[in-house]
Amino acid sequence: MSVLGIDIGGTTIKTGFVSGYRVKDKVEIPAPKSREDIVRALKNIIAFAHADRIGIGCPGIIDGTKVTYCPNLPLSGFDFKTLGNVVANNDAACAAWAEAQARKSKNLICLTLGTGVGSGIVIDGKLHPAEAGHMTIDYKGKKSKCCGNDGCLESLLSLDLENGTKKEKVDEFGEYLGIGISNLVNLLRPEIIVLAGGKSKAFSKFREAMFAEIKKRALFPVKIETAKVEDAGIVGAALLTKK
Repeated sequence: MSVLGIDIGGTTIKTGFVSGYRVKDKVEIPAPKSREDIVRALKNIIAFAHADRIGIGCPGIIDGTKVTYCPNLPLSGFDFKTLGNVVANNDAACAAWAEAQARKSKNLICLTLGTGVGSGIVIDGKLHPAEAGHMTIDYKGKKSKCCGNDGCLESLLSLDLENGTKKEKVDEFGEYLGIGISNLVNLLRPEIIVLAGGKSKAFSKFREAMFAEIKKRALFPVKIETAKVEDAGIVGAALLTKK
């Protein structure tokens, strides 16, 4: 039985067949700008794949198969069931599910650090999509272009970590992330928090500042690790077709 996972991101659409926790025949294309072109791309992927099961991960709030809110893509109001018999969920929730299954963890939080900040929470083995990126960290901080909040975690982490960013800015990134993680730890007491997404690759740069804030603010111990599953969004979307 073939299982296809599709991970729709703000800049790319990634897809591939999933076996276990591995992706085969992976394809990555730039994400089109218009809804019409995104839907056309998805239809082409699905038609070409001839998969038995299809799982789709998409940014924003997903109710069943319908996108109720998608800030970074023109998909609000779109229902994935128009593409056929598919399973859909928030992209970060898909990544969280993949990490939880791979680690055999029943209490885990996954934060995806990329264009935005996504999150998925697994509590007692059950998946809960969440929007931790929009919790307020500094109510006098800069306004989010996405949710409109002042000083939400996502707006404070909107920093390019790759192109010679000054150390104080990288440390600030780590501090804000550490505050956000501490809030999640104090509220939900997870076994582990997994950092995924493109910016997690700079973990060695911001880890010291992040852990300093966690040590100062978190009331419970927690493991912080980077993602174990490569292409966790694709893998998680595929795994959710088995639920």
